[in-house]
Amino acid sequence: MVKKSMAILALCSLMAISALSMDVQAASASQAAPSSSVQLEPPFSNAFPTQWVMVGSPIPEGWVITKVGGNMIEITNVKSATYGREIWVMLGSPIPKGWVIIRPTGNMNLIKFLG
Repeated sequence: MVKKSMAILALCSLMAISALSMDVQAASASQAAPSSSVQLEPPFSNAFPTQWVMVGSPIPEGWVITKVGGNMIEITNVKSATYGREIWVMLGSPIPKGWVIIRPTGNMNLIKFLG
C-alpha cells in the first residue's frame, strides 16, 4: 500500500515538474520576441481621465461618477467615448447625452455610448 502511494506521488511530482518547465519555456520564448513588434492598444481600454472631488461638488457636463470613497467621489470624463463604449457608473451619476443605461444593479449602472 505504501509503495503504491509513493509511486502515485512520484508520478504526480513528475507531471507537475514537466508542466512547470513547459510554462518557463513558453515565458522565455515570449520574452525573446523582437522589440520592434507593434503593440496595439485594445479598443476598450480604460483610458478615460478621472479625478477625485468632494461629495456635493458639481459634476461637469460629460463627466460621470464612477467610485465613492468616504467623503470623496471619483468622476470620469467620458466626452471622448467612441460608439459602443461601456462604463460602470454609480447609481446617482448623471448620464451624459448619447449614453443609455443597459444594465442596472443595486448601486451601479452599466451605461453604453450610442452617439
